[in-house]
Amino acid sequence: MTIGAGNVVLAPRVGAWAVPAYSTLWIIIFAMVTKGFIAYTATRYLLLSGEHIMDYFSRIPPRGWINLVTILLSVAILPFMIATFLTLLGNAITLFTDVGNYFIWGVIIGYYNSFYRFLWVI
Repeated sequence: MTIGAGNVVLAPRVGAWAVPAYSTLWIIIFAMVTKGFIAYTATRYLLLSGEHIMDYFSRIPPRGWINLVTILLSVAILPFMIATFLTLLGNAITLFTDVGNYFIWGVIIGYYNSFYRFLWVI
């Protein structure tokens, strides 16, 4: 099991928000413990029952509401996640090359990635 990209991106941002040193470190620890618990229990359920956890959630009345909420939250949060990763990549390129603006680099990476994936599908 890994920590994951979300916690790697979140850690520096939480450190920047923290006024006293380590005052918001509990957020990262809570996220890691929660993610580990959910991954462990979902994997255990899948191995023991042979059914995916989302199939189980779809049977909870009213039918499929947890899956629908998960999809809606994912669609709502996706632009912010993409913007965070593109900003991070743009900042890294600007830091290492000292050329251009991080925003322009992020937009270029985003367009290149979208175009490359489009060509891969064709």
